[in-house]
Amino acid sequence: MYEPCIHFLLSSVVVQTPTDCKHGFILDGFPRTIQQAIGLQELLRQRKERVTLVVALEVPDSVLEARICGRWMHKRTGRSYHVTGKPPKSMKLGADQKPIPDTMLDDWTGEKLYQREDDTPRRLKVRLENYHRSTQPIINLFKSVVAPINGNQGIPALLNEVEAVADTYLRNGAKNPLLGWISRGERTKMYLEWKQQRRREEEQKQQKNTASKL
Repeated sequence: MYEPCIHFLLSSVVVQTPTDCKHGFILDGFPRTIQQAIGLQELLRQRKERVTLVVALEVPDSVLEARICGRWMHKRTGRSYHVTGKPPKSMKLGADQKPIPDTMLDDWTGEKLYQREDDTPRRLKVRLENYHRSTQPIINLFKSVVAPINGNQGIPALLNEVEAVADTYLRNGAKNPLLGWISRGERTKMYLEWKQQRRREEEQKQQKNTASKL
């Protein structure tokens, strides 16, 4: 069954505000089930549109286990840490080379960190089994527009690969049944606006890093 609440929210944004989404829109982590995917297709048909690109990040289950099961959170602020990628300054390892829970403290407040109940190997195994069972049918449904991307790499390399897919998509364009072919000039304008936004984000990030060092 397609969730009525999600359908209502998407319908409110996509169908009832066509001007905001006239060049398309991006969904992050959705749809997660084949029922949601079919519901999305029906919703897009109301606008005489379709899904034109699916970016699929591919990461081995073993890597996901290391990433997820090493995650610790600060409950009050939501700050996240990782035992290998971003450990708290207070972390100490036991004889088994695993972090000692009492030493996992937030860098800013000194308050104890916690692990989500789902972030354990046993729970993760079930989550991954459900994910593969639910996701593969979606990939098959949209296989003609799926762009697989290696998610098991550093952030700069991953970002470059995603940008390359976006670059190709914006440069080549896609058939939009409602608007017709987006003109080359319009695609170029969209591409340049996107690149400018990326440049502004990078500049703001650099400024923030510089300010934090002063």
